[in-house]
Amino acid sequence: KIQLEYELISGEFLETAVRDGTSSDCRYGQERTQTLEPGELSLRDLGYFSIYDLEKIADREAFYVSRIRWNTQVYQKEKDGKWTLLDLEKLTKDLSEGQILELPEIYIGLHQKHKTRLVIYRLTQTEWAKRLEHHKKAKKKMPKYASRINLLITNVSSKHLPHNEVYELYSLRWQIEIIFKTWKSIFKIHEVKPVKMERFQCHLYGQLIGLCLVASITYRMRRLIWEKKQKEVSEYKCTYIIKIYFSSIHDVLFTTFQHPVSVLTRLFQDLVKNGRKARRYKCRTPFDILSITQECTKRLHKAV
Repeated sequence: KIQLEYELISGEFLETAVRDGTSSDCRYGQERTQTLEPGELSLRDLGYFSIYDLEKIADREAFYVSRIRWNTQVYQKEKDGKWTLLDLEKLTKDLSEGQILELPEIYIGLHQKHKTRLVIYRLTQTEWAKRLEHHKKAKKKMPKYASRINLLITNVSSKHLPHNEVYELYSLRWQIEIIFKTWKSIFKIHEVKPVKMERFQCHLYGQLIGLCLVASITYRMRRLIWEKKQKEVSEYKCTYIIKIYFSSIHDVLFTTFQHPVSVLTRLFQDLVKNGRKARRYKCRTPFDILSITQECTKRLHKAV
């Protein structure tokens, strides 16, 4: 199992770790929590969800946006100190497609009662159809109402992160999934011949060095094209084109006296011409959202 921690604003890998296939994502997340600095924002998927860990993040004066499972117990505290268990099905039954419901102060967990902010997003019909298809393939079952909503929690205040930006911000977590998809579909990292363990480890770590370099070049080229040309380049197309140029980049760095700028300039021009991503109507691109993220991060650091 390969674990990645990725810094979205700079495009840098904070850690690449190879773990046993049966190791716990949640435990790995707890280990990485110890590295968080005050004011930093962590995006967590369901596999890394732990109420105990969320409390540790808050203790470090850091911030999180995380999904929670549909069956997580959610409470509100009444004025008399009593706890009221919320019925999420009733709360969300009248939400329309794309609508957002915010509960600014709730508590999660039967025993922990962790105070947080809940943002509920009702999926559009297209998003719901994709989720149902995924559940069918994974043979995953959940109540109908639960399949139509996303439950997001955060300890960022509405002053610094409005409720209508929480879901968009969390959608950036998909960037790490895209990296893994390109590694599998373009570089076939998951296809390995039967070899001795030592040879496999050499092959794997060598591949990871190259893949991290490709991902780094991909991000910087995409960002540069966005800033200079106001065009968004497809992550998949960009990675594929960089793979074609990879041997040329290696040659100018290690075997020839040619300046790297000449190769990188040709790569840039090729990406502008052939790598453009089809933009969905009224949908913000990752770089649109990242501009919001940068402002949010600045506000959080000032708040801390």
